[in-house]
Amino acid sequence: MSEAVRLGTSFAVQLLFVAEFGWDDATKYAAFLQNLLMSGLFIAMLASRGSGRGQLLVIAVAKWIGTLAPTIVYGGYGNSPLILGLGGLCSVFDLAYIALLWRARGRATV
Repeated sequence: MSEAVRLGTSFAVQLLFVAEFGWDDATKYAAFLQNLLMSGLFIAMLASRGSGRGQLLVIAVAKWIGTLAPTIVYGGYGNSPLILGLGGLCSVFDLAYIALLWRARGRATV
């Protein structure tokens, strides 16, 4: 797939989010969905590489904490079940990635 098609598709999806949720909520919902996608892709990258080479545990933990904070603010205090659910799923995937990366790092040093 060409870069132009991917860019056009991404732009169209963002506009659809804005049309459905309005500017304020669309940015939050889209960001959490993108974050959930990244969480899954990190696990897929680790699995496809077969090792933790090039992946840092500190970055994995920082991503988890960096997602957890806005999940609490926008999902919990902002009373958004969608953001709370997406953020919770991000935490599940991020913690799984941290555990898998920790295990991969342990095997590499043995």
